[in-house]
Formats: sequence, C-alpha cells, structure tokens
Amino acid sequence: MVDPRSTTWELDAPVFRVTFFRHDPAYADVPSEFVGYESEEWELTGGDVQEALAWATEHAGPDRTWTLHVAGPSSERPGLIWLAGIDPNAANAPTTTWRFTVPDGAEE
Repeated sequence: MVDPRSTTWELDAPVFRVTFFRHDPAYADVPSEFVGYESEEWELTGGDVQEALAWATEHAGPDRTWTLHVAGPSSERPGLIWLAGIDPNAANAPTTTWRFTVPDGAEE
C-alpha cells in the first residue's frame, strides 16, 4: 500500500509522446550494430493510455519499434516518463516487461 498524500500533483489530461524508431533503409547492407536509428515523434492528446498504446501499435508497422511516454511538468524543466516500448538507442533499453517491487515490511 502507498499513502495517497505522498504526491503533490496529478494530470487529468495527459499528453503522450510516441517515438518510432527504424533503421535508415539506405544502410540496409550495413550490419545493424553499426547503424543508428531514425526517429519520428508524435504528440497525442485527448485520450487515455490504452488509446495511446493502441495508436502506437497500429502506426508502428513491421519495420519500426516505438516508445510511449507521458509528458510531465517539473519545477525545473519539462520531461518525459517512460510507459512502454523499446528505445533501441538507450544503453539499457527497457522492455515492456514491468518489474514491480514492494518495500520490505509493506503489505501486498
């Protein structure tokens, strides 16, 4: 369990960012470990996370991977919070497998 008073803000109308990644076909004969990825970013508003996931999956196509983030305000500067997908450029690219942890002594 978590104390609901532990947060200070909530977004009722989230802004999602979908980024698609693909290898540039001009480099098809070069091994993939030596070629970076092109990216294409889209901002989605007016929906929920299930709709954003469905949109990303539908528009990815067979040759692209994607990530889904929610844009969040910060006292310092705007940022993104990763929700799903794989960024092939990330050193430790997260997968869509969630890893939940429960603090020691907490009830599940």
